[in-house]
Formats: sequence, structure tokens, C-alpha cells
Amino acid sequence: MKVWEKYNILKRRIESFKLLNFDWDSYGAEPFTDFSIIEAIRCSRFIIDRFPNVEPDDIFIAPISNGTIQFEFNYDNFDFLISTKEE
Repeated sequence: MKVWEKYNILKRRIESFKLLNFDWDSYGAEPFTDFSIIEAIRCSRFIIDRFPNVEPDDIFIAPISNGTIQFEFNYDNFDFLISTKEE
């Protein structure tokens, strides 16, 4: 798979978090800001660039109730957990 295809797959998954409304976690979580989405897209590009053998299906992307977005994946027998920063 080409790098731009990986990037587009991850970008679509991240942008789907824009659909989460207030209280999406049943504990009062706010919707994601444009800042959070943009930072997560930047992070996905970082991951693709630095870890070329990781495929989009190998990356778990989770919305976090504090407004950050978390990425989890394994590379070369190391587990990585990367979170975006809060606004």
C-alpha cells in the first residue's frame, strides 16, 4: 500500500470523531475540536513516516474523553501508545 493511501485511511478514521456529539461517552465528554482532529492527523502522518511497515489496520485509534486522540500499535515487538496533546 502506498504511503498516501495509508495516510488517507487514517485521516478518514480520525475525521469520523467529528461526528461524536456532547456526552458521546455517557460521562459528559465534549465533542472534538478542530485542533484535536488536526493534531491527530499530524500524528498519523508522523507514525506513517517513522514506521513504514505499520499498516492502517494495525493501528488502533481511540477517542479519549479529555479531548485527545490515542494511537496504539506494535512495531518490531515494541508496543507504542501515542496521545495527542490537549488544546
